[in-house]
Amino acid sequence: MATRIREPAGAPSTSSICRLTMAHRSASVPMGLLKTASVVTPVVSAPAFPVRHLLTDSRPVKINILRGSLVVGALALLCSVLFALPANAAYESCEKPSLCLYDGVGGTGGSLRLPLDGTATVTGSGWDNKAVSVYNNTHLWGCVYANTYLGGTVETIPPGGDGDLKTLVREVTSHKLAPSQGACFTGYERCGTGQLCIFKEPNGRGGMYGTPNDHAGYLAGVWADNVRSVMNRTEKTACFFNDASWSGEWTQTGQPVAKAYKVNAGDTTSLTAPFDRSIQSHRLRTPDADPATDKECLS
Repeated sequence: MATRIREPAGAPSTSSICRLTMAHRSASVPMGLLKTASVVTPVVSAPAFPVRHLLTDSRPVKINILRGSLVVGALALLCSVLFALPANAAYESCEKPSLCLYDGVGGTGGSLRLPLDGTATVTGSGWDNKAVSVYNNTHLWGCVYANTYLGGTVETIPPGGDGDLKTLVREVTSHKLAPSQGACFTGYERCGTGQLCIFKEPNGRGGMYGTPNDHAGYLAGVWADNVRSVMNRTEKTACFFNDASWSGEWTQTGQPVAKAYKVNAGDTTSLTAPFDRSIQSHRLRTPDADPATDKECLS
């Protein structure tokens, strides 16, 4: 990666030095003259100096001409290297702290700035499936997702990282900033205090619904048989059921029939078979003395 060189305040810019250098080269002494140049002293009325003094005075001038030519050459070479560096103006335009998306490679083209305290989705901004490159100008991990509400495939960007997307080129539809890379793969933090939250993807990702109330029947095609993970931030036990009106049961090979699926207060879980995508109602109950049983769910 090429290093970006910043010039100190008040100092002449690199470009101005380079222009002066090029101008000096165009007016420099021809190469042949460097080999034969000597000092010519004008004739004055004073007594002439000895010849050996004239020869001695010519040496410093020859050396200075040669040294000056070498300096001009070195500056010209430096200028040619600096002007060959790729421009990073687009990435530098991303204010700190922000996660910035670009619709061109290498931070070029149109851009969208997502501030640190912004929403956890870019849906509706006109940027769905447009991002090609990204600059994470924050101290947190950047997380971008293929689906809305932190769902689908995940790609992570380290703090201060920039570059072209590898997995989600023109597929990003939501994002968040997280304290660690691992936190990009969960979404439980969206569940508010006092809420029972259900999610459409494992690990608290995807669509979410939070409530402090009982529900005798989930809406078909929306939440019925679509729950994949749960976070219980209430002070009660959450009891989930296979059918509406807090009924039904699950059968498991080699296991007793389960009439309810229980999530204790403060717990999170990603559902597994046979409970995954098979819940249609829930209710909240005062915890039983024995948290290992589901008696409170059936009373």
